[in-house]
Amino acid sequence: MENISRNVTVQHWWFLGGSIPVQLMKQAFSIINSNQVLLYLDGKFAENRQFPWALNLTLLWSGAPSGKGWAANIFSANDPMNNTSIDNPLLCRSIMALWNDWGNNVMTSLEIHNQLVQSIAVVGEKMWVGSDVQLSSLTQDEFKQIYLILNIATPGQNLNCATGLPPGSEVFSFDSILSFPLEMKFESVGALYTLSFTVKSPPPSPVSKNNSVLTPLFTGLDSILYLESMTLEAPATNLQYDFGFKLVLDVFTSVEIHATINHMYVQLNGSVERFHWTSDLSIQGAFFQLVNMSFAALSHVIGQDGFAGELLNVSLKLGD
Repeated sequence: MENISRNVTVQHWWFLGGSIPVQLMKQAFSIINSNQVLLYLDGKFAENRQFPWALNLTLLWSGAPSGKGWAANIFSANDPMNNTSIDNPLLCRSIMALWNDWGNNVMTSLEIHNQLVQSIAVVGEKMWVGSDVQLSSLTQDEFKQIYLILNIATPGQNLNCATGLPPGSEVFSFDSILSFPLEMKFESVGALYTLSFTVKSPPPSPVSKNNSVLTPLFTGLDSILYLESMTLEAPATNLQYDFGFKLVLDVFTSVEIHATINHMYVQLNGSVERFHWTSDLSIQGAFFQLVNMSFAALSHVIGQDGFAGELLNVSLKLGD
């Protein structure tokens, strides 16, 4: 890197596979620590499980020489010679990353939040206290306890799409709905939840989108469920996830949709068989991998004006 300006800041992620960060600092380069062993996630899927779904808490609490907690000045857990001091002016602290190598067609906003939320909190804690040099440093167990409280109580946001209701509560419940659309209190509800209903499909609707007939059955801020084929749509991307079958017209079908933070499935007419919403992900059109999708509950509007079908036994319950 002799011919590269020293005004460049290097975000260093491949250690030991690439250059050595402390050697670059000796050459007057500024370094951002993004060590992939500690600070990298892949969205939803990592080939050969190279990266975890969330950052490894145990590793971050022991990822420094002598088993101390990791901090931004730590590049190696085993070799102190490959680390620098926390007050090195060429150390521009650290950045963690959630890579979307596999494409944005496979992650909803809520899925991204669920995968990142704890990892961002723990990196913030470790960057704040350094490698066990601050009296305010939390133990791993203390972090787990405090995180659960703060994640729920952080003011001014509701990225979890929480309702404030205890597990097992019904967000809404109707024996039948006679007038559409019906607007509800919550725009979106995060997992875990069970949405159940019995529907009789009407004749085909004149409403057309993308040259196909689509009838919104349940609509939320983050997702729409169409009656035809139980297709789910993410409004943020306009991507649709077709379930691949059609409900029989003029016949009642019982539907149960169960959602966790990393998958979502439907059961029909009391069957134990599960059908998952899925998508293909890839890197630049290669290395295809089938993955599950998960959406926030479609809890804001039921039906649409002029809906001619029948909708019975409608409920949204927290928990799976």
